[in-house]
Amino acid sequence: MSVSTAAAIPGPRGIPLLGNMGSTIRFFSDPIKCLRDLHSNYGRVATDSKGNAAIVCLFGPEHNRAVLSEPNQFQNAAELPIRIPQGSSLHRLTNFLVG
Repeated sequence: MSVSTAAAIPGPRGIPLLGNMGSTIRFFSDPIKCLRDLHSNYGRVATDSKGNAAIVCLFGPEHNRAVLSEPNQFQNAAELPIRIPQGSSLHRLTNFLVG
């Protein structure tokens, strides 16, 4: 994804001095509130930190359908650089959406 494309995705500004890490802290302090705020403030496609498309949230049935029906088009953030046995509890946990 190009920088100009990443900049076009709406989202909150990073927290001063913490930058993108601030978004992660904000998310883990209250994930449900964070996702609801992203959706209500920025619409159906939003990033957790303006200008950084490392994490993009898609809301709505049409986006869910696209992600779930074409998983190879989307990177799963839970992918790990180690092999996890197919069907194991760890595999189910880390691949709950597209695995």
